[in-house]
Amino acid sequence: LGVWYDATGSQVRIDSLDADVSALTREAPPNNTSMRVDGAWVPDPAKVAAAAKATADAAVSAGMSEAARQIAVLQDAVDLGISTVAETTAHTDWRRYRVLLSRLQADPAYPNVTFPVQPEKVVP
Repeated sequence: LGVWYDATGSQVRIDSLDADVSALTREAPPNNTSMRVDGAWVPDPAKVAAAAKATADAAVSAGMSEAARQIAVLQDAVDLGISTVAETTAHTDWRRYRVLLSRLQADPAYPNVTFPVQPEKVVP
């Protein structure tokens, strides 16, 4: 009785003494990317790949949001003709960063790619 785990790591609640638990285990998976093979928890390649993609997607999204925030203020200074040399350089750096980020997901190696280095923030 109680909580058991199937080969995919999903919880199975057993409420009957007659239930067949031969394909289940009481041992919880070490993480959400594991599967049970020959009585041991091992990394599930599909789950590991999905987790890596989700992490990379979140990083791209966060980087794009920050780039948009930085570029918006810097663009105002450039458009108004009041940008400093440092702001003009930062504007170009942030735009380049955004373009490089936008290309990551098209890379055949994605999510196993090197992310561009985020420029220094000008806008707090």
